[in-house]
Amino acid sequence: MTSNVSSPGEVWLFASNAANFDAEEAFTTQDEIWWSETTNAHVQLGDTVFLYATKPTQALTHQCIVTETGLPDGKSSWTNKAARKARVHKTWMALQLVRVLDSNERRLLGLSAMENAGLPGPVRGRRRASQGILDLLGQVLLAPTTPPVEDSAAERYPTEKLLVRKFADRMDQGDYSVSDLETSSPDRYANQKTRGSAQRAFANRVKSDYGYACALTGINTPHFLVASHIVPWSEDHTIRLDPTNGICLSTLVDRAFEDGYLRIAPDGVVHVNHSKVGADQALAQELMPYDGVKLRKPTKFPPNPKWLQRRWNAGAKSSIHPGP
Repeated sequence: MTSNVSSPGEVWLFASNAANFDAEEAFTTQDEIWWSETTNAHVQLGDTVFLYATKPTQALTHQCIVTETGLPDGKSSWTNKAARKARVHKTWMALQLVRVLDSNERRLLGLSAMENAGLPGPVRGRRRASQGILDLLGQVLLAPTTPPVEDSAAERYPTEKLLVRKFADRMDQGDYSVSDLETSSPDRYANQKTRGSAQRAFANRVKSDYGYACALTGINTPHFLVASHIVPWSEDHTIRLDPTNGICLSTLVDRAFEDGYLRIAPDGVVHVNHSKVGADQALAQELMPYDGVKLRKPTKFPPNPKWLQRRWNAGAKSSIHPGP
């Protein structure tokens, strides 16, 4: 087994099929995964690996670095039994997460964009990145950062155990601030790791307080839950870790709340913003059952009416109209 290094090397594209191994899910709870080695790929210690999610995504989703090779048995990493059996006698490499690509980066590094840069077709197996792909990666990943990161995206960011513990200790002491200085490193990965670690500490507190279930729908599958900030992260650094500034919501409800399709009054009652939903009957069918419903209360940290009022006032221009 080789030792951990961080030296630069080749850049690879690895096809990632969620039917065999759900890398998206794995990287929500860990910063390192094992990937099977092949004799003909010649992937080396220190090489960079971009995971290419196969259909229906067809885009690059994660950047990793190879930190160990020749690992003996990683078959438990694979969920598909056939794929697991086929890899019993193979060796494995460790892929350490460098960054989770956000939705805009994934769009810019989708199949059509990469084909325009010289990729001959969908990534299958392992492929060295051509100069055209390297140029495209440089253009996208060195571009200025996009608008404030949403909670759902931050929960996919890399974390560091010591940072998560640091933020949890800060919360225990009643200090809920995370300064902009802490997330303003020139190193973009360091920024992601700080933001991800703060979100992880916040989410651990909020989700456990709601019994790991959405406060509105009751959905309790972890992959579909988000610790959603009432006053957005970007708007007040002093309450970024405040559990009373958070609600455990399902991904659909979180998105609807984030974009103003659902609003939550200071008394915790949910209202559908009909002017936003418009003529989308399918969306109305999903959201209307919750119009006028009060959020379920958590065990210890109910939403602060002050923060709910602040969010309500911020969305006042999107008025609520009676339903049809």
